[in-house]
Amino acid sequence: MKTLHIVLFTAVLAIPALTHADGPEKPTPEKRDAKPKKKGKKKGGGYLPRGFSLDAMETLGADKGQLKALGDLAKTLKRERRTLIEELRAEGTLDRSMRKALDRKLRARFVTKMKVVLSKDQYKAWRGRSSRTKNKNTERGGDKGRDEERDDELRKRALKVLAVSDEEAAVLSPLVDGVLQTRRILREEGQTRRAVYLEKVAKLEDAAAVAALLAEFRKQRKEDEESLKKSRHALRETLTAIQEARLVGLGILD
Repeated sequence: MKTLHIVLFTAVLAIPALTHADGPEKPTPEKRDAKPKKKGKKKGGGYLPRGFSLDAMETLGADKGQLKALGDLAKTLKRERRTLIEELRAEGTLDRSMRKALDRKLRARFVTKMKVVLSKDQYKAWRGRSSRTKNKNTERGGDKGRDEERDDELRKRALKVLAVSDEEAAVLSPLVDGVLQTRRILREEGQTRRAVYLEKVAKLEDAAAVAALLAEFRKQRKEDEESLKKSRHALRETLTAIQEARLVGLGILD
């Protein structure tokens, strides 16, 4: 009897060792799928408008159908964005400005669809809420306002390094502003044009159509370069060699 007890006791001690010999049991795919998934908030940012989230839409009174429609739209744009970025990366043409232009275009499309899904009161409430986020900059005007502030600071720095009198500053200030404003406007238009170009070229298969689209894109870009060149030339004509060198250092002249 004593021998039997020893055998049983040894067998009981061996059970945990056998169970964990290869580490803790890994859940099967079926068990993983059965686990409850955490509710995704889908916060705004990037390709989604600032202030957007499914939770926020729910607090505005959006029903299940509206939430599903907005969630599906966000997923569709995410897949489209991933595809375009992968194509650009493969071509070696992906940069920060192109990514921002792409996100800006996708955000505009999302907001357009939101107007259809939400009621007028819901959309108005969301716009009011989003306009109060991040220093009360709206999705439309936030980047533009910051660009204007940066240009204003750059103009002040330019007049300071030029070391000019008040009379000379009155002449140079509009010319400096002309360069900065032209550059900013062309940059904004160029980003939008590039996003449109990318969307079109991604859908084309005909080589002749692609060549025509590329030629038009390069022509518009060349016109932008000429426009900025004229603004810089008008400013450069009023400067001494030392002043020109200083503005080149600030990036206002090339």
